[in-house]
Amino acid sequence: TEAKRLMTRNHWRGNVRELENAMHRAVLLATGAEIDADALRTPEGDALCSAPADPAARAARTAEAVTRALVGRTVAEVERELILETLDHCLGTAPTRPRSWASRSGPCATN
Repeated sequence: TEAKRLMTRNHWRGNVRELENAMHRAVLLATGAEIDADALRTPEGDALCSAPADPAARAARTAEAVTRALVGRTVAEVERELILETLDHCLGTAPTRPRSWASRSGPCATN
């Protein structure tokens, strides 16, 4: 199908997390029992096939989308999410963290 072709052709910059988020969006946007190409959207809301190829344009659109996502949120909410994302990135998910955060010398140090 067209949706499958788009999914396999796309370069997933954020790797598995970006792909997972795209699938969540597609499930929510799908109008039928199957996900079609119309349900595949970038974080900015554009059709997946129309994502800009120019890295500078893509970065500008991503920055704009991130800024829009922050509107209406408190600093504490954003700070909490950033801390949790950093912990997840550096140590894995909470139940499987191999070492305590304090035992590391830097934000993602491996000691």
